[in-house]
Amino acid sequence: PALEEATAARDALVAQQARLEAEVQAVEQRIATINGRLYGSVAVAPKDAQAMTEEVAHLDDRRRGLEDEELAVMEALEPAESVLADLLAAARALGDRIGVTRTEIAEAQTAIDGELVVALASRDEVAEQVPGVLVTQYERLRPATGGVAVAAVIGGGRRSGPSCRA
Repeated sequence: PALEEATAARDALVAQQARLEAEVQAVEQRIATINGRLYGSVAVAPKDAQAMTEEVAHLDDRRRGLEDEELAVMEALEPAESVLADLLAAARALGDRIGVTRTEIAEAQTAIDGELVVALASRDEVAEQVPGVLVTQYERLRPATGGVAVAAVIGGGRRSGPSCRA
């Protein structure tokens, strides 16, 4: 959520800056158009010239206001981009750590699989020494008793509970 919020905040500021830049450009184009008419080769009536001069002054004020807003947005954008860069760096570090952890897990699984092969081979060796009837009975009882078909009996053993241990 923090990365998404920081990205959204930065994107909103970038969009606001782009909007302000477009407005400044439109105001500047309007000023250029009026100045072209005002100072062009075609004569302009004094009343029209005064109105155009006032409009240019108003547009200059508007442009300065927009540029001030744009500077404020640029000042707010700098720390927002810094926060976003920090969050992205932290996300990359976590991603790297996840990769290392996955590698460690894969190595541990490989080691466990190797240990399981050895344990099953050892079990098979021991099972060969046990009479077949007992192995068959053991294999039949084991699933029904949660994987424990043989248990140590303490104290004579017809009871179940704390005195019987697997």
